[in-house]
Amino acid sequence: MGFEVIPLRRDWVPTQVKCYSGYKGEEYPTSFLTRGKWHRVESILDRWYDPDANYFKVVDEENMAFLLRWDLVKDQWAIKAIF
Repeated sequence: MGFEVIPLRRDWVPTQVKCYSGYKGEEYPTSFLTRGKWHRVESILDRWYDPDANYFKVVDEENMAFLLRWDLVKDQWAIKAIF
């Protein structure tokens, strides 16, 4: 599956994320805000977990790829460019 990489800053940028909430609470992102626009998550390409954060590599409805991080300590979402 080909996808477009959106040029963003190389560091993490705070963002807003809406999640699917199952029996574990906020399990995975369903949409997110970047550059003033909400993007729907079409697929999750990868996910991994660290003690302090959860990471999701996602593709939106426009076939653009993003990396999202949920900081568990700060309870804050951030987005980062994928190169």
